[in-house]
Amino acid sequence: AFKRIETLRETKDITTTVSFLEVYNEQLKDLLVREDNTAAGMSRHGSGSRGGYGHNLTIVEGKSGNKSVRVVGLSEIKVSSVEDVLDALARGTESRTTASTLMNNTSSRSHAVFTLTMVQKPKIAVVHSDEEGGNEAAISADDQAMVSK
Repeated sequence: AFKRIETLRETKDITTTVSFLEVYNEQLKDLLVREDNTAAGMSRHGSGSRGGYGHNLTIVEGKSGNKSVRVVGLSEIKVSSVEDVLDALARGTESRTTASTLMNNTSSRSHAVFTLTMVQKPKIAVVHSDEEGGNEAAISADDQAMVSK
C-alpha cells in the first residue's frame, strides 16, 4: 500500500495515520500514549484531552444520516511505511491490559481497535496568470496533467 501511495504523491497530498484504542471494563484507553501522555508524531481528535483510561476519551456518533463514529481525544500517529505501522502496533500491544484467567496466564481481557487512516486530497497548482489583472487560476494537479496533454 505504501508503494502505491508514493506513486500518487505527485498529484495528491496523502497523509496516513494510525490510532490504537482499548476497551476494558467499559472504559477507553489510548494505547499509543505513554505514561507521560506523549507519543511521537501525535495529533489528537479534539483538544485538551489526555490519554489513558478516563482521560476525556469520548465516543461521538456522526450527525443523523452519517453512520460514522469517532473517539474524541484519541491520538493519531503519522506513519509512512509498513515498519512504522508495525512499530505502533507493537508499542500499543505492550500497553494492553492483561491478567490471568483459568485458561490463559496473560489474557488480554479487553477489546482493541487498531485503525489505519489514509486521507488524500488533490494538490493545487497555479497554472495561469492574467498579465493585466494579476489574477491567477488554481487547478488540481490531476486537471493540470490533463491540460498539458
